[in-house]
Amino acid sequence: MLDDNSNWVEWGKLVVKWAEQPNTRPMSVEDLNNQMAAAGVAASFSTEAFKHLHLCQAHDDRTLQIFLPTAASVARRRQELALPSGWKVPIYYQELANIAAFDVAPDKKEDFMYCRIGEYSIGQCG
Repeated sequence: MLDDNSNWVEWGKLVVKWAEQPNTRPMSVEDLNNQMAAAGVAASFSTEAFKHLHLCQAHDDRTLQIFLPTAASVARRRQELALPSGWKVPIYYQELANIAAFDVAPDKKEDFMYCRIGEYSIGQCG
């Protein structure tokens, strides 16, 4: 995903479209890539790496939906924690929300990872 404010906005618009108009949802990774390109979203997913697409939406506002990452994605993230670079967050955090760049202390990176995964899993757009 191109880390650019307008790109994140277009991606968000596409996600909202799928939420509001279920019949427009992509049915495959290839379809997802095509819809992103048509919407001007600078991103694509490898059809070699990703064989299936599953979009999740709760049935109603009274259903708590928790998104779980794969064990492999958690393992990759743990490996990245050992790198000396700072924590990467999308640029819109800095530009739209006026939040300074994240500089997570090395001894806090794992806790920060757990917080980010937990927050993402129950975000519910609220």
